[in-house]
Amino acid sequence: MLFNRNAATLISHDLIRFDGRKFMVISVHMYPVTAILILVLSLSPIVGLAVDLNPAVIQSSGGIILPNSIIESYREDKYDRVLGPIATLHPSTIWSADSAESQSFIGTASNITGAGFYLRKYGAPSGLLHAVLYSHSGVFGSNSTPNAELARSDPVESSTLSSQFSLVIFAFSGDEQVTLEANIPYCIGLEGPTSGSLDDANNIQIGGDGSSLSHGGNWARYRYNQWRDMSDFDMIFYVYGYVFSMSTIHGRVVHSDGSTPFSGANVELVGYSTRTITESDGTYSLIYLPSRSYTLRYEANGYQTVEQTIDTSAGGDFYVDDVLLTATSRVRVYGYVTYVNGSAASDITVSITGDNTYLNTTAIDGLYEFQSVIQGDYQLQISVSGYRQLGVRTVQVYSDTRKDVTLVARAPVGGKIPIPNDGQCYHAAFCSWGDTAAPLPEPGRRDIDRFVSIVGKSLYAAENAGTVDVGEDFWPMREPNSWKPLLDEGYFEVFIFSLNPYLRDYPSDSDTINGPTATEWKIANGTYDAWINTLAQQCKDFECTIMLKIGAEMNGNQGPNGPGSWIADFGATPTAFIAAWRRIVDVFAAAGVTNVDWCISYNFESVGIYDFEDYYPGDDYVDWIGVDYYQISASDDPSAQVTAFYNWAVPKNKPLAVTEWGTNWYNKNIPDADRARYINDFFDDIETRPEFKMIRYHWNSWWRFQDDDPSDYGYMPLASAAYRDKIADERYLAYSY
Repeated sequence: MLFNRNAATLISHDLIRFDGRKFMVISVHMYPVTAILILVLSLSPIVGLAVDLNPAVIQSSGGIILPNSIIESYREDKYDRVLGPIATLHPSTIWSADSAESQSFIGTASNITGAGFYLRKYGAPSGLLHAVLYSHSGVFGSNSTPNAELARSDPVESSTLSSQFSLVIFAFSGDEQVTLEANIPYCIGLEGPTSGSLDDANNIQIGGDGSSLSHGGNWARYRYNQWRDMSDFDMIFYVYGYVFSMSTIHGRVVHSDGSTPFSGANVELVGYSTRTITESDGTYSLIYLPSRSYTLRYEANGYQTVEQTIDTSAGGDFYVDDVLLTATSRVRVYGYVTYVNGSAASDITVSITGDNTYLNTTAIDGLYEFQSVIQGDYQLQISVSGYRQLGVRTVQVYSDTRKDVTLVARAPVGGKIPIPNDGQCYHAAFCSWGDTAAPLPEPGRRDIDRFVSIVGKSLYAAENAGTVDVGEDFWPMREPNSWKPLLDEGYFEVFIFSLNPYLRDYPSDSDTINGPTATEWKIANGTYDAWINTLAQQCKDFECTIMLKIGAEMNGNQGPNGPGSWIADFGATPTAFIAAWRRIVDVFAAAGVTNVDWCISYNFESVGIYDFEDYYPGDDYVDWIGVDYYQISASDDPSAQVTAFYNWAVPKNKPLAVTEWGTNWYNKNIPDADRARYINDFFDDIETRPEFKMIRYHWNSWWRFQDDDPSDYGYMPLASAAYRDKIADERYLAYSY
């Protein structure tokens, strides 16, 4: 029979599978003509002959080398988001787009033959993609980034990718099939084209995971002339190769008495997707493992976790001495539940939920108590109609733990944002320390905490800078991505979000400038009413006040075909933009939505032939008027930047908001002192313009500042101090109960 390398996968060092059947390797011989003769006993049973014409297949002590074994992977079932995308030619020289992506991994003794990535094309990109093997720099899994190039794959033309996510394999040929060493970290990268067509509308998207990370390495992206580590994400990938040897790990788990078998314990390889559960006799086996060093983790609910390292680099069978699991001590969890006025909340149901769930009811003094809780991480939940529970609900229970809870009455749904008195202004921000524009709730909570700790004042409003385009739903307003828990916990009072009146594959939705097929006209004529109604219902169900922006910076140079107003690049004049805006607002009103404030958000200067007034939908359709401006160069003057907008907007008699502002880090020639000067000047100017009722800082990786980590490129102690000193003024309002 012919052994086809593409139809075979490695089962172990002595088993192969071919066409769904297992065969036992009896002997291996190497011939000058590159054929391998393998005498096999089929488990059927059948005796046959297998031939592989691949010259790189060789014999090694301790086992056979078979092609296309998986050296390392993070599989497609972990996908939960798009990473990247690769939207500019490599190497990227701009701050706003990636040109390559990578993931760190641990090698095993092998020759690399291929790499796989979970990819799709978006629009019509063109140009050659390569997989690249790099040496590793940084701390593995924390800030891994590629170092020196070690090998490069054959190219894949990006235009041939599917528009649906699929696994795309890159082959390493000839001398590029370099040798990897066991237990050494590497990075496998996807390098974008150096020539061709790439932009925001035509790019390559990479599948990844940002919510349930279990790989030992981390993602990194190449943008603005350097690799940037992204430790909060993992990229889906495969590395294939000729593995020199395979290993099997056997062992047994027992109770602390040293003899009673422990059934049902979890055994996993830390940083890999390989795991199993112990049998009734406490035994387990982890088979078909590339030979390298592993850390085994043994876990069971209510028992102390045990980790043990074993080096299988030599290949073969390995037996682990009995692992003893000892029950954790039980602890007490208690606290007092009070209303915001300090009175006790009695007869209230309290639950803590983790691997186990406990329920109790508060006493007359508000005390709740759980006496014998298994150690672990829990969510504490108070159930009482008409009130919300302030504070973070995660409780880490590893000793006796007290967790007090304050309840505050829910505000009636439907009220508009109260307008502060003259001389007062709401404090708002978008917070994302990682290099991402759309954090999920847990990273959002973490990053708001850090921002608040740096600037010394909490927020009244917060924005998720992810955007929704035509046909998409408001994902931050529904589980599992809802930001509702952050509002319930008292992180802020108003949620800010952006809606774009065009399709994500712009500008292909438009035939001509201002043509009848422009998406804005389709919105205006009712084509997308069903979609708008879906968004309206999601806003109602969110049950919190929302500031909603439509087509932010519509007058700025944000389009793919600049220079010129971006709205024109998408096939619509301001007339179409206004018609779409009004249709969306009208559909929301007809659906009975009363908890949305509509904010039109301008760029501080208009590009092209249209200006602020040309895009204004009318007083009946706008609640707030906003403006975005940033420090791009050291000499920028915030007062000069905003004056033209301010002079136009004030006569509208609407509350004004700075919907985005910041001082940038990526322009490395701006000293910290000049950034601090810009921040001071910004606040000084705002305080002379009482019509501004909200300022929202854009604190993400491009514009962030901090003063607690000198090793980070966002380290700007002077800018941090300037913001902290200015925002401390009582005129800047945070959320209060």
